[in-house]
Parts: sequence; C-alpha cells; structure tokens
Amino acid sequence: MKLSLIAAGMLAAVSGTALAASNVTLYGVLDAGVTVSKQHGGSTLVNMSNGNWLGNRWGIKGEEELGGGNNVFFKLEQGFELSSGKEASEGKAFNREAALGLNGSWGTFAMGRFGGLSSDSGSYSILGGAPYTTSFSTIGNMYSAFYLTDRYDNSVVYQT
Repeated sequence: MKLSLIAAGMLAAVSGTALAASNVTLYGVLDAGVTVSKQHGGSTLVNMSNGNWLGNRWGIKGEEELGGGNNVFFKLEQGFELSSGKEASEGKAFNREAALGLNGSWGTFAMGRFGGLSSDSGSYSILGGAPYTTSFSTIGNMYSAFYLTDRYDNSVVYQT
C-alpha cells in the first residue's frame, strides 16, 4: 500500500512538471449567419449558413522548448459545419491540418497534413491563390474567384 502511494505521488509530481513546461492551446472559429432568399413566384427561404467568412474549426496546438533555441510543436485542426456538427470532410480526423515539427534559427521542418502552397489555407500557404475569375458567389467562397489547390496528406515541409 505504501509503495503504491509513493508511486502515485511520484507520477503526479512528474506529470505536473511536464504539464507546466508545455504550451498547449485549445482554439476555434465559429462563423455562421442567416441567409434569406426568394425566387420570383416562390416562397421565402430562411437558412443557416456555415463559414461565411472563415471555415468553422476547432484545434489543439502546442510547443515545447528543447533548448538552444529549438522547439518541437504540433497542431491538430478539425473543420466542421456549425449547423449540424458534422465534420467538413467525411472520414478524416483533423481534416484541416495535422502537423508535427521542429523549428529553430535554422528554419522549420514539419510533417503531416497541410494546405498546398496556393491553397490559402493552413500554415504554409505562400501564394494565397491566383486570379481566375472576376466575382465571388459568396464572401467566403474563395474557390469562385481564385484558382486554389487543396490540402495534402503525408506532406513534408521545410521553411527557411
């Protein structure tokens, strides 16, 4: 009995130390609105719209200092529909971004699921899209006005 109490105390002390040294953040974006539409001769439709300006998401990210100016980090981000709670991409956990990496004065190295270079989404997008057409169908529908790439699994990134 005494041995198990001592072991439990040591485990609590070690886990408390590790938790205090880490930087973990839970975050999210909720974006919804009401759309009202009516076609000539038809009835008025009132709907809840999801992600008008930004995609709805929740995520967990964290960073741990390794010493010498180097850090290890992770980011797990899930998109969803606010009106139903359904995940944005069926069958993919953390469908927006899932990353594990290292960074320091030498740059950033990461592995996981990221947005493409011209995706205008994720941590490593550099182009933000290229003009393709002239109008937005809705404020948040970037794909109607820009030629954008998607997110990719099993990616490796090195950023200087």
